[in-house]
Amino acid sequence: MWPYYYPVRIGEVFACRYQVVGKLGFGMTATTWLARDLKHSRYVVLKIYLESRFLGYREPPEIAAYECLNAGPKDHPGRKAIRRLLGWFTIMGPTGKHYCLVHPPLWGSLSDWLETQKSCICTGCTNFPRVTAHMLAVILRQIFLALDYAKECDIVHTDISANNVMFEIQDNSVLEEIERAELEDPMPRKEIHGRFIYQSYLIPLPKNAAGPGLPLLYIYRAPEVCLGMRWGFEVDIWNVGCMIWNIFEGNSLFDGQDPGLQYRFSTRSHLAQMVWLLGPPSREFLMGGSPWSMKYFAPDGKGSLREVETSLKFWEGEGEDRDLFIRFMKKMLQWDPKDRQTARQLLEDEWLTNRLKRVRRPITIRPPAQSRTTHQTARVGRSPK
Repeated sequence: MWPYYYPVRIGEVFACRYQVVGKLGFGMTATTWLARDLKHSRYVVLKIYLESRFLGYREPPEIAAYECLNAGPKDHPGRKAIRRLLGWFTIMGPTGKHYCLVHPPLWGSLSDWLETQKSCICTGCTNFPRVTAHMLAVILRQIFLALDYAKECDIVHTDISANNVMFEIQDNSVLEEIERAELEDPMPRKEIHGRFIYQSYLIPLPKNAAGPGLPLLYIYRAPEVCLGMRWGFEVDIWNVGCMIWNIFEGNSLFDGQDPGLQYRFSTRSHLAQMVWLLGPPSREFLMGGSPWSMKYFAPDGKGSLREVETSLKFWEGEGEDRDLFIRFMKKMLQWDPKDRQTARQLLEDEWLTNRLKRVRRPITIRPPAQSRTTHQTARVGRSPK
């Protein structure tokens, strides 16, 4: 597959404007590079796709999605909560045409930050990384603003998770350090078939999870997706509910592990866990166009929301605050998509607004000490790799 990657070289200038500074990473469909925008004297990230014929499409589907987002209402507060596309262009390589997307640099994802916090936990401590209730409220506000804006633009994200909630770099010193390090002590590289293969700099960026088609993370899939029904904006709301449990409780609401399949994921097990957590779906929902509903469901069943109500082991509050949070979760985790609240409605939820009122100063999420950057604004997008 290597011949289909564009052979980037450090120092190369693209589109008479973007000079490559260092490699940030690679994925199955693209490589990611830190570059300096010579026209505007700023740092950008270049995402250079494999040769387009090899990928099987005329242009990356992300371009059409970003063009819709860029054409959306400019006064909507959610516009600033979505990762921007600064531009795109094509490059002719040895095997054909490559598309290149230009983005602002991002430090990394929420899941990256949670991983860095593991090193902050002392030996023998039973706690593990999670966000506080205040942090959760600030992050969710950005997510719901972004989703409401995306809905205005007729875009369904399909893959909301901690991997795709990313943070801006508010201090460019770490990017300047990468550029200086490449000049003074270049990263290791090797030459294969006339190509230089560079080692990536360890500025944490999330792994590629983007792609067309179904929502990608199995355990975050909404019931209508599992049952082969038509799906739309409501799958993003279900995704957010599942993600909240991961980052707030430190585990998953559903894992889909099937004992009959040596604990591999199965839709049957996933749906059974939903029934155990939420109770059985309504007959109206099951008859709503699912080709698989009778494969998995009988007309009756039993269940309740008892797990959500009893497993808040890290919950900071008691009584009314706890009850408000449970009601907030229930607004997202509903079998029938029409019963889930919209992002705009969730922005007005009592638990969320109460928590945001208690935040007296900006929430700062700090990366590992050696990178010396601070990040305050979460953005929703797909990872740059």
